[in-house]
This record gives sequence, structure tokens and C-alpha cells, in this order.
Amino acid sequence: MPQLPLSHNPQSYFNGYISMTRNVIIMSTVGLTTFTMGKQFKKYQQPIVLFGLFIITLSIIYSLKASYDFNKYLKYLNKHDELEKPYTFLINDWYYWIIITTIYSGILIIIVLFILFRRILKLI
Repeated sequence: MPQLPLSHNPQSYFNGYISMTRNVIIMSTVGLTTFTMGKQFKKYQQPIVLFGLFIITLSIIYSLKASYDFNKYLKYLNKHDELEKPYTFLINDWYYWIIITTIYSGILIIIVLFILFRRILKLI
């Protein structure tokens, strides 16, 4: 394998991924709040609920994209034998963050589907 040019720091990339995960949690909280509190607005209920759904959907897509990119980066790091010592064992631990973020996205999808089905059943 060619030597890994570490002009970048893998820890910085990991910190960026954690920051993206934090953004997902904040976005999904805002989206769920907007989505569930939309019924409080009599005149603009439908647009606010749709806006909340859009924010939640964007949060899920953002989460899955961040996890996919970070997974790709970890696979890239695994190909290089010249990786410095602390990163060689941290890479295996960093894979668990992808699993945690994916589980969070799955929970978000379940919550959204549950709320949507309840709203659809109320309309019937």
C-alpha cells in the first residue's frame, strides 16, 4: 500500500462526524416539535405539519449520508498500513458511532411513521 499522506488528521474527521450527529439530533428535535405542535395553529396547521415532516426527513437523510461518508472514510483508513498507532485501534471503535447514528435514524423513521399513521387514521 502507498503511504498515507496525513496532511489531514483522522481525529478531526471523527470530530466532524460527531458534529454532524449532533446537528442531526438538533434538527430532528426541531422537526418533531414542529410536526407535533402543528395542530396548535388553526389557520396554518397543514403547512406547519408539512414543514415539520420536511425537517425530519432532511434530518434522516443527513444522518444516513454522514454515516455513509464516515464509513467510506474508515474503510479508506483501513487500507493503509502506515497509519499511526492511536488510530489503528480507534478505527474499530469509531464504527460503533455509525451503528448508533443508524439506530437513531431508524428510531426517527419509526416515530415519523407512527405519527403519520395516527394522523391518517384520524382522517378516515
